[in-house]
Amino acid sequence: MERTARLLSLVATALGVAAISLNAVDETLPPLKTILDRYVEASGGRQALESLKSLTLKGEVSSPMFGAAKWQLMAKAPNKRVMITTMEGMGDMKEGFDGKVAWSSSPFTGVVVKEGAEAEKAAREADFYRDLHMEKAYPGLHLVGTDKVGDEPVWVAEAKPVAGTIERFFFSQKSGHIIQHESAPADGSEGGRTVARFSDFRTVGKQVVPHQIDLQITTPDGNSFTIQIKITEVKHNVPLDDSLFAKPAA
Repeated sequence: MERTARLLSLVATALGVAAISLNAVDETLPPLKTILDRYVEASGGRQALESLKSLTLKGEVSSPMFGAAKWQLMAKAPNKRVMITTMEGMGDMKEGFDGKVAWSSSPFTGVVVKEGAEAEKAAREADFYRDLHMEKAYPGLHLVGTDKVGDEPVWVAEAKPVAGTIERFFFSQKSGHIIQHESAPADGSEGGRTVARFSDFRTVGKQVVPHQIDLQITTPDGNSFTIQIKITEVKHNVPLDDSLFAKPAA
């Protein structure tokens, strides 16, 4: 039961998001700002994204290991977010940030307040306008080379926002979208690595949203499993009460 709880906690964390090795390159890379500006334009444009004040997503989750589940994410500017994964027979697993406190809850662990690197990561992911200031959200973000995700050429940027972890972003050279995100141990080990691949980009209102996310998760003990999320509903600027993001009572 304890191992199941740890695995489900990893699932919940991974759903809130992403390995491929980098090719050595000698060519001159474009300025990072050029890549980031193009990403913002591909996502809908700065003016459009700044006009958004809230976001709700609903989706279906499937995994050979855990079966099917319902998934929902609610986010509100400037920095509130909650994600709910509902697995049949197991209840709700939640990951939240209320603007100050990062927390999680599940039938297995009860309510847990996150601290240290986990809390920093939750706060960064809850930043509603993070895509508009990625260099601030990820200090030290820089381009490291080119690669391919499948057959698609990408620019690769990386940062180490917290000690011991590397975050990598794979920007499509064709579309400008982030089509893959990787979070991995800085020492190069496989345990604890999460890779998220984004596809099926669609315009919904003022924003371009990926409607499919494929996750490859490697647990700290080296086991690996996959999860697929298919987004079924996207809504913007829906009123969301602050109580939705509050840490549940223990």
